[in-house]
Amino acid sequence: MTSEAWTEAWTRTRLRIVSCGGGGAGGSEPTPGLRILLLHGLGQDAASFREATTAMRAAAPEGSEFTLCQAPHDAVALSMMLASGGSGGSGGRGLQWWNMSPSSLGSGWAHSLDHLVKILELTGPFDGIVGFSQGAAALAMLVAEARLSQRRWFRFACFVGGFLPNAPHLRERIDKAVAGGGLFALPTWHCYGSDDFVIPSEKSQALASCFKDAVFAPHNGAHVVPRGNVLKGFGSFLELQKERLS
Repeated sequence: MTSEAWTEAWTRTRLRIVSCGGGGAGGSEPTPGLRILLLHGLGQDAASFREATTAMRAAAPEGSEFTLCQAPHDAVALSMMLASGGSGGSGGRGLQWWNMSPSSLGSGWAHSLDHLVKILELTGPFDGIVGFSQGAAALAMLVAEARLSQRRWFRFACFVGGFLPNAPHLRERIDKAVAGGGLFALPTWHCYGSDDFVIPSEKSQALASCFKDAVFAPHNGAHVVPRGNVLKGFGSFLELQKERLS
C-alpha cells in the first residue's frame, strides 16, 4: 500500500488500518472521545510521528481516536537538511507535503491537498486536526481551503511549531480566505518553543494572528513535538472541545 492510499488509526486500546483507495472506509464507529487527524512534519513519516506524539495522545480525553496520514512526497535533500534541526522523528522515511527547495518552492501541494481531502471525506468526519511544523502549515492551508470551498471538514485545529507557508501561491490562498471572511473563528491551540531555531516563535505567532481567540502555548524547548507541562494545556483544550461538540 502506497503512502497516498493509507491512513493509520489507533485508540488507546486498538490499532486499525484504514484504506483510502476504492471508496474508503465510509466513516468510523462512534467514539467516546474525539476523532483527531495527525499531520506529521517535514522529513518525518507515519512511524516516526506515531512515536513523537505518544505524550500528546496520552493527554487527550479517554477514548479519543487518532488517525495519522502520511504525506505523498519524498523529501528532497534540502528538506531533509531543514528537518534535521529537530523534527521529533527517529529514522524512517522522510516525506513532505510540498517541496521546500527554493527552485520549486510549494510544488506538490495540489497533490497533497487532493490526498488530504480524500482522507477527510472518506474516513471522516474528524473533530479536529493536529499538525506539526510543515504539517501545521498544511493544516493552515486546509483551514483556508475549507472556507474557500465552503466545507466543514473539522471543528478545531492544533498547531505545533507552525508557520504560514512561504510559497507565494500557497500564502495567497490563506490571504484570500482571510480577506473574504475575516479572521478564522475556528478554535485553535498554538504551541511553539522559545528555543526553536528552525521555526522561530515569531512565525508561529504570525500564524496564530490569523485566528480569533487563538490559545497560545509557548514552551522552553526547540522544534519538537512537546512533552511535559505544556501538554496539560493541550489536554484542557481538547476537553473543552469535547464539551463544546457533545
